[in-house]
Amino acid sequence: MSLKGTGAARGVSLTGSIAGGLLALKGKALGQTISVASLAPRIAIGATLRGEAVQLCDGGAECGDAIVYGIPCELAVDSPAGALAGGRLTMAAPQGAAEMALDGGFCGMWEWRSCSLDAGALRLESEQLLEGSDSAWDVTYTAADTSGFSAAVRLLVDNPDFASPRSGLSITVQQTDAIVDAGGGEYGIPLFVAIRDDNRALRGGSLAVTGPEEAVELPIDAEFCARWSSADCSAGDGALLASAVYFVHGAPPRGTISFKVTNRLGRKAAAVLRFPPPADLPDLVVWPVVPAAAEIKRGQELGFSYTMRNEGAACRAKVSTFDVTAYLSADAILDPADLPLDGGYAAWQGRIGAGWSAAVAEKAPIAWDVPDGLYHLIVCIDAAPGRPPSFYPGVLETNERNNRRASDTRIRVAGGVTMPDLIVASVVPDASEVRRGEELTFTYVVANIGAEGPAGNSLFDTAVYLSIDGVLDASDIELAGGYRAWSRHLDRGLRQRTNGVALIGDEIPYGEYRVIVVADAKPGQAPDFLPGVAEADEGNNVRASAGTVRVVPPPPSPKGTYFVAFGAELFWTLALAESSGGWDAMLASPGGGAAAGTGVLSGTKMTITLADPPGAMTLAFAKGWGSFTGSLQVAAGAGTVTGFMSGAKAAPATLDLDPGAAPPKFVAADFVPRDAVARLTRFRSGIGRNVPDDFESCRHMGHYFRFCSSVDPRAEKIASPVDGVIAGSTRGPRGTTICIRSTQYPAIHFVLEYVAPAFTPAAGVKVARGQVLGSPFAADSEMSILVWIMTPAGNRLVSFFEVMTDAFFVGYECCGVASRAALIISKAERDAHPLACSGDTFIGVDPLVTTVSLGCCRPPTETFLLPGNVPLRMVYCPAGTFMMGCNPGEEGSLADESPRHQVTLSAGFWLGKTEVTKLQWYAVMKTAPWSKQPYVLNDPDSPVVYVSWNDAHNFILKLNALSGKTFHLPTEAQWEYACRATTTARYYWGDDLDGARIGACAWYHGSAAAIDEPYAHTAGRLAPNVWGLCDMSGNACEWCRDWYGPYTAAAVIDPAGPVAGTVRVLRGGAWYDPGASCRSAARHGAAPTAGFSDVGFRVAR
Repeated sequence: MSLKGTGAARGVSLTGSIAGGLLALKGKALGQTISVASLAPRIAIGATLRGEAVQLCDGGAECGDAIVYGIPCELAVDSPAGALAGGRLTMAAPQGAAEMALDGGFCGMWEWRSCSLDAGALRLESEQLLEGSDSAWDVTYTAADTSGFSAAVRLLVDNPDFASPRSGLSITVQQTDAIVDAGGGEYGIPLFVAIRDDNRALRGGSLAVTGPEEAVELPIDAEFCARWSSADCSAGDGALLASAVYFVHGAPPRGTISFKVTNRLGRKAAAVLRFPPPADLPDLVVWPVVPAAAEIKRGQELGFSYTMRNEGAACRAKVSTFDVTAYLSADAILDPADLPLDGGYAAWQGRIGAGWSAAVAEKAPIAWDVPDGLYHLIVCIDAAPGRPPSFYPGVLETNERNNRRASDTRIRVAGGVTMPDLIVASVVPDASEVRRGEELTFTYVVANIGAEGPAGNSLFDTAVYLSIDGVLDASDIELAGGYRAWSRHLDRGLRQRTNGVALIGDEIPYGEYRVIVVADAKPGQAPDFLPGVAEADEGNNVRASAGTVRVVPPPPSPKGTYFVAFGAELFWTLALAESSGGWDAMLASPGGGAAAGTGVLSGTKMTITLADPPGAMTLAFAKGWGSFTGSLQVAAGAGTVTGFMSGAKAAPATLDLDPGAAPPKFVAADFVPRDAVARLTRFRSGIGRNVPDDFESCRHMGHYFRFCSSVDPRAEKIASPVDGVIAGSTRGPRGTTICIRSTQYPAIHFVLEYVAPAFTPAAGVKVARGQVLGSPFAADSEMSILVWIMTPAGNRLVSFFEVMTDAFFVGYECCGVASRAALIISKAERDAHPLACSGDTFIGVDPLVTTVSLGCCRPPTETFLLPGNVPLRMVYCPAGTFMMGCNPGEEGSLADESPRHQVTLSAGFWLGKTEVTKLQWYAVMKTAPWSKQPYVLNDPDSPVVYVSWNDAHNFILKLNALSGKTFHLPTEAQWEYACRATTTARYYWGDDLDGARIGACAWYHGSAAAIDEPYAHTAGRLAPNVWGLCDMSGNACEWCRDWYGPYTAAAVIDPAGPVAGTVRVLRGGAWYDPGASCRSAARHGAAPTAGFSDVGFRVAR
């Protein structure tokens, strides 16, 4: 049976049989339902891909040197006879197979996204983990019922990153000629942009270009080249190539232009062009080009030599990549009429120092469409930066016009060969080192550069050898697994790329070899006795690789003791010893428990069966057997504990700290949104006390984060607080526990509990600071975090806040936490008030205050969409009463901030979360008052400046007309009330008399102008106040609605300032001001027609 249809990007084909059949699906049939009529199997199985493969681990040591992908898929199994329960499900992937019983514990065995099972049907949604970097994976699911009937489904899953092991998206930008003076102070920079996307997802993405004077974002669609306004432009799904002249001002012009491309999959790449280019650049030239023959026929290979040299400075990049192209030219002048030699193209990669040179000998076939005649041979180096076929970025040079040279002598092309001529065009081993017992992978290209072969298929073979000197002789070693038999018609110009695999056996001596491939290797000989091909040239069928492969001894065995992390448990050990029947294993927990088992080793993978308690382990070892990642499933009481684990023979990294010393402060991110948390439990471990001796097993020694009553925890996101790698994870009745090992300090581990993960948290998966791990497990969840530190003196727990930077902890101080000490129960408190425990059960009432309140529970928020879908975020400020003005004797205060008086705001109001940004201003007004002004950051998300009070008023009038809402500038009383957000100190984060914390909350002179950043910075980067309002202190002064006037001591309700005046109120301080001007009570004024580099506004409603 065979069907064809349309998939996501290609055809879909299916094959199968009626009973116990195999369904093979090839292509990305995303979102399709494929049904086959007239089949009535005893058991049926189907699988559907629900998205592309996503790389979870990139092959580092933390992953056991494995590249791991997650494949979202759905599985459906149906048993009309109701015989499914008690059967089995087998999943076979390239890295191994797993067989599971379809019983009552199946759905709880692993972290399926969803699972339901009864006697008649199984419905499963999972994230299949696959290893390797192949272009596609072959995955087979087999279901068997209790009657012995079975069915299987096979998925061929494309690897989206195959063409490029990274994101598959790259961009190159190069200045192509000298800067042109266009007159009037304007200069043009000729440039070329090349974008390559191996995902073929450019259409639907965008290209953002940011220069010194403007920023534009162009959608990549059918109209891109029309918007780009250049004749040299092409834009497709896989590549975008465009030339342009970018105009700037200056005398002389100087700066950078940044380019950022985003494809429709959300992948990004960026490049920066600096102008003018540096003077100390390399300069590539090509020396005399010498053909090896004066006359040649079409279908023959032309040999030639040339020398490349760098006559300029050393290249700044550590490794330069550029290409070389050869042409036949009738007049020795390179132009579009010249003929490129297909085999003459080469790619170079290496260091280019001053005086660097390389002598090259090359061959290239003369194509059949080359006319008879006399030709010069032209060699062009750095020929096509950013263009196909290799898309290399090229080398920026002092002279881009001296990269080509023509031969002095000419070659005569006359006639063509009359027989086929097989050659091996290239041989490339995939690795520079291989061990005995491992497979060597390599790629080679077989080509017919002669005439077309005889009618019918030609039967010939290719053989692969290891050679010490690269010259084929009797001393070379044939790789049996590399032999291949061919049967095909030899089209003229045939080029066949082949991926080869051969086992390096124990008989191969250690040493360094070149890989030799021979085409038409053994005509009439064993093993296949193929007749071979009669050729025009029988002497050119051999090619040796340019690079070498070193054969090294096999890795040591896995025998020994591994230090293991299993979920939140960091100090397990696994001892492995060879036995007559396989491997003996002993797994020991940090609490002293142990489980013995037996293991079976297959390649670098081991399966261990545990006896007491019953369970199973699956381990994947890294090269050298020094580490592994894997999974563990073990019976625990009436249930089962499952999770991911990692282990290493090397002892865990330790911090060389005194047990009582303070840990390093390096964490600058939360793992749960701070404004969603109402209370924190205090950390109960004494500083410097070792866990094994002093652990109070019935009392948690981390922090619980308890959510605000208005928050649904399941809607919040849990994120990694650090860059790191998952050391292990376990799943329990209250969610998943994830252990993250810090990259910066590998001795420090962060254990997050009660997580509903967003992906499979397998050991070895890398995570970045701020990366979403999942969400809280349940509506009544409270999140927990523990921090383990390994030291030479022992392992201990510390508070999450002890490893937090001072600048980041300011955010908690803004929420009402007095100090780190307030979150930690000291050793003296702990010893004076011991806990009473019975086993793991706490007895009695804790005599200590064990929680600290946070005052940052987020108020209601709303978002308005301005034209162009630009968001304007607002925060609700509730009605209330406060004391307005400075405190008596407040340091830095001025007379006009007194007298302090009571103000009541009878109604709540909405206030902008940040100052109005340039992007928001432009969305409404379509003007740029900051353009060409000094002291302005080139960032659309920084506050709009150089706007007067009148300009702000006009913005609000137009915003009201567009939205139908009633926005306004805040009154001075509303502004100070929102800034204080229930606080009474000098600043909303405290009095800060020594100025230690102001830099974490406000852009002021000391954190901006004084360090040569004289401008308003990106809005919302620093710590907000209790109500979540950002930049109320510093960055840009803000216009208020009121005329400027003196205070009175009388209590007032909803004050709106004087009825008339000449100066409008400014509040908040700015990047140019001293810290005292950023106090909550500080006030200033300016004429309503004036605009400044440090004055903006925010809107109220």
